[in-house]
Amino acid sequence: MRYAQNMNLNFLPIPRKVEYTSGICTLKETFNLINIDDITPQISLTLLESQLSSISQPQTNSPFTIRLSTHSDYQEQGYRLQILPDSITIEGGSALGVHYG
Repeated sequence: MRYAQNMNLNFLPIPRKVEYTSGICTLKETFNLINIDDITPQISLTLLESQLSSISQPQTNSPFTIRLSTHSDYQEQGYRLQILPDSITIEGGSALGVHYG
């Protein structure tokens, strides 16, 4: 485990902890955006889709998945970003945490 303060990461807010694993995640031409809890504000979803629009488009039958959800293990603004070869998962303590993730 490494601490984000010691790394040149371009994330805001800066993560408290970063853990690297093996593998490569390549964003596909399409992605399936799943808002598990239906609590993520539409503005966050629109922002995510617009930021990805130059390289990828939302499509419900895409095998590449971006999952958004809340989890009680995190503080309100806290989040966990997990990047795997076939998916990206953002879990937040609230809708704000998901937005930051």
